[in-house]
Amino acid sequence: MPFRPASGRAFPDDVRISSDSALPSRINALECTRIVMHMFFRVLLGTFSAIQGYAAGAHERLCRFFGLSPSALHGPTQSAIVIVAGDDDIGRHIALDFSELGYTVFVLCPDKPHGDPQSTASSTRDASNVSSRLIQDWHQRIKRSGRSPSPWGLVAPIVLDMTSSTQRIRAVETVGAYCATHSLHLVAVIVQPAPGFIMSKPSREGLDVTAWGDVVGRCLVQPISLVQDYMELLAAATGRVILLHASGDQVWSSSLHKGIISSAAQYLRQELDPFSIKVSTVSVGPFAPSLKFPELAHYDAGNAVLPGWSERGSGFMPNLRNTIEGVLLQFLVSPEDLRRSLLDILRSRYPKEQYAVGLHASLQAAHDSLPTVVHLRLRSITRLFS
Repeated sequence: MPFRPASGRAFPDDVRISSDSALPSRINALECTRIVMHMFFRVLLGTFSAIQGYAAGAHERLCRFFGLSPSALHGPTQSAIVIVAGDDDIGRHIALDFSELGYTVFVLCPDKPHGDPQSTASSTRDASNVSSRLIQDWHQRIKRSGRSPSPWGLVAPIVLDMTSSTQRIRAVETVGAYCATHSLHLVAVIVQPAPGFIMSKPSREGLDVTAWGDVVGRCLVQPISLVQDYMELLAAATGRVILLHASGDQVWSSSLHKGIISSAAQYLRQELDPFSIKVSTVSVGPFAPSLKFPELAHYDAGNAVLPGWSERGSGFMPNLRNTIEGVLLQFLVSPEDLRRSLLDILRSRYPKEQYAVGLHASLQAAHDSLPTVVHLRLRSITRLFS
């Protein structure tokens, strides 16, 4: 009996059999591709790590050769850091990790946490709950470690309206008074200016100008204003400014956010260089604690149907793209990876201007360094996968 689809037109039996017999071969091809890509990306990640380590050493030697002024180094128990917009997973992990090392951590929590508007409207979460949760996690982590609280640094959340100059000044006075009382040096201000993303793509009607304006405010205006508030404390310790560019739950980072953050960093370098304050940008790929993909467990179990792949898919090329993205999701950034990169900045007298954490950020950095003609060619190839 011939197979009849919804249209009612009959397909010959031999066509149906041929299609079904081709399905295992397509699955085997994608499975082989998955294994090869996983091995390739693992080698590539090791290569990127080795290159970054060599580049950091070469950068420090060149700075010493040319007699550039170094940044001062202070022990963790004599150091304090400020984390701006520390109300998300990345900020919370940074605060707890550095507190465990002995740093005093001030976490600036916006009184209106960023996030998806729908989830914010349906949730009663506010900045006070975020700060309470941070303190609770801090105490639980100390308890689980089995160590005395004395080596741990203080975690102090400060809830404020980031757009209010009065509240920002009050926060600076609080940080300055505590540092003066306990003989601490403010060694770093860590800013994560863009927790959200423009999800809508440009259409024929034009770009979402309002969303762009919001991104510029978060990624350019707000970081510059906040860093300038702590300039005096940073100058006294020849501290560092670290701008984090996190890609959130997206596999590939947003060039819009990265470009604006890079512009903010360049402006801050020009303004803060006379005060011996170093400015670095850190690009972070998808952060493992922030991502909960049920399909990843399905994927790791070895099932032939990969994430985002349908047996009745539209073709090999789209399925290949889903396969590559599924493999990339096995190379998420761990809290240890991020902590290691931030410690490299704090422990270096000559920190670099740009750092990349994880495979996704390293691939993006390599992509950005390619000539324009290569970019154009890659775009044409990418269309085959869409």
